[in-house]
Amino acid sequence: MTTGASGLIGAVGAPLLRLLAERSGLRSGLSTALGRLRPDFIPEHDRGQVLIDVAVALGLGAVSVAGAANLLSASQAVLGQVASTPTTWRALTELDPTALAAVAKARAGHRRAIWARLTARDTPRHRTKPHLPSSTPRSADYIAGELRNPGWATPT
Repeated sequence: MTTGASGLIGAVGAPLLRLLAERSGLRSGLSTALGRLRPDFIPEHDRGQVLIDVAVALGLGAVSVAGAANLLSASQAVLGQVASTPTTWRALTELDPTALAAVAKARAGHRRAIWARLTARDTPRHRTKPHLPSSTPRSADYIAGELRNPGWATPT
């Protein structure tokens, strides 16, 4: 570990996890769900992005909201503008039971969409392509079970 260096990013996984949330539609789903609750409120920091950022930071080892904000601030050169600790706290305190239900619904919809993409990828047409791994019958059964009964196999 080096101290005093500049131009380094402490949490190199943050941009990739953030990009995954963006490209998979999770961020936009959360943003839409939370935006519907207060259509007249346009925050400087997208509330869906703030939630994604907190989850990413916790996954990378942050143990508090301030730690999450600090971890992401250290990666600002790559991530761009991130919410400050007070803004993150405001976003979290806005999560009343109605907002939490909207977040849960958005996450469930996103989870179903991802499982559907994985199932679609597990067709015989795709198994012949060398760049896509073929799935075992066990993984297909797992995915089919998840689609029949959402949430049974996925920790929340």
